[in-house]
Amino acid sequence: MVVDEAHNYRNPDAPTRAAVLRRLLFGRRRDLLLLTATPANNSLWDLYYLVRFFVRQDARFADRCILSIRERFERAMREDPPSLSPDLLYPIIDATTVKRTRQFVKKHYAGDNIAGADDGRPLPIVFPQHRAISVRYHLDDLLPGFFDRLEAAAITPDRDLKLRALAGELVEIARQAEREATDAVDEARRGGTVGAAQTGEEYRQTLRKALEQDRERIVRLPWKAGSGMVRGARRGVFFCAVVGERTCLRFVPADDGWNVAAEEDSIIRETGTCLRLIECAPETPTWYPDPPAGIFLQWSCRQVRGQGYGPR
Repeated sequence: MVVDEAHNYRNPDAPTRAAVLRRLLFGRRRDLLLLTATPANNSLWDLYYLVRFFVRQDARFADRCILSIRERFERAMREDPPSLSPDLLYPIIDATTVKRTRQFVKKHYAGDNIAGADDGRPLPIVFPQHRAISVRYHLDDLLPGFFDRLEAAAITPDRDLKLRALAGELVEIARQAEREATDAVDEARRGGTVGAAQTGEEYRQTLRKALEQDRERIVRLPWKAGSGMVRGARRGVFFCAVVGERTCLRFVPADDGWNVAAEEDSIIRETGTCLRLIECAPETPTWYPDPPAGIFLQWSCRQVRGQGYGPR
């Protein structure tokens, strides 16, 4: 079942939309795909109720250390939006959503083909160029005196208390947007991106491209040690392993001699944070090392301490 403009079903109490969709989903199991460009309109609860259409059990992601989906959203709602950590909801979003923006498709699927709807023949992915058409007219000729009457009848914040409160909220929203834009510029200057982190899907696409371009060079590295990059001031080893159906990520800090970090609490386990640490741009220098012995020592320490994650 495919539902377009799925944000219209975000209100769980709407009898003509959400209730109807729930009735359609009763009975035998159905695959459900919700399409929307605005999953959160009023608050993060919009996203929560959309996810609940196909994630029925509150503890569904216990294997990702999320014992309660609702409790995780409650924590996120208590945070100040500008300072909300992406790691708080990242495991849920990465498990349930796929982002496909125009920029994402242009970046990761340039030159790819899709099957035509009529005959199945491959067609290149093309975004048409928008051409704006200007239509000029004089409103005064059509509605003489309209603006004078509108101004006289206008309700201003001075006349209406509700409008005054709304005006204050709009001013605060504008200030918050300005702060977020400034934070995004600062993040870009520090070497990050406006989005502050790659999504799991972006990371997977980056890996796919790297394997397509340098597969032989990567897979022949000793001990499957992967490759490195030169970015930022932090030194460490990124571990990635598949355990059952889960992909586990760890970032282990190291000193200049690639010696293992002694403190267990210095190991970074949050998926979103790990992805931000290893995020890079096309111009980021790539480093294919002769792996120092310290890397393998870190691998051994992870296994000895019960982590069981090797580098990839």
